[in-house]
Amino acid sequence: MSNKSLKDRMNWFKPEDKKMAEWLRSYAKRHDWVGGYSELTQEDKNRNKYQSNVEFARSFIDYWTSKDSINDDDKYKVNLLKSAWRSHNNKAQTSTFSLSKNAQKALEYLSKRLQKPKTTVINELLTTTVDNIKRNSNRKHESNLLAPILEKEATGIELLIKELDNINEMRNKLDEMKEECERLQKENAELKSHEEHIDFLHIDK
Repeated sequence: MSNKSLKDRMNWFKPEDKKMAEWLRSYAKRHDWVGGYSELTQEDKNRNKYQSNVEFARSFIDYWTSKDSINDDDKYKVNLLKSAWRSHNNKAQTSTFSLSKNAQKALEYLSKRLQKPKTTVINELLTTTVDNIKRNSNRKHESNLLAPILEKEATGIELLIKELDNINEMRNKLDEMKEECERLQKENAELKSHEEHIDFLHIDK
């Protein structure tokens, strides 16, 4: 371990990585020694502010790791850089979003059921879902994810058809009731006519 060169110790840092390069440029503003190694000549100093982040990072690595020997201060700085990068890279990022009432109830249930904070539940659900999608290149998992939505839509259509059938059935019953009403009215008129005829006969007697 102690025989490792400075270049070997810094092989975790990738100057071409734009995210890492941007972080290093920002880190250098608070730690002059980083900027010092990326601008060894006066010409470099004059053009330093015009460098891209990647150029700055590449320049720093090339100059610093080109040293023939490594001392305790160098080792300390390697650990310092690595620790600072990990802290920056793992920094929690917050997001704000709205949940439906059903989703809120589901999250509340899972949180209590799993005995985990809601944030942890959401993180695990998202990461697990993404991992499953990546593992299933045939998109079978995406189909499974869409299944509840499609099933819900199918159920909605079935209910609509059922409602339409009910409406048609009600119309048929209404027609039957109208016919029955007309029949009763006709019978009632005939009965009334018959009663009037009987009354007339009684009067003649």
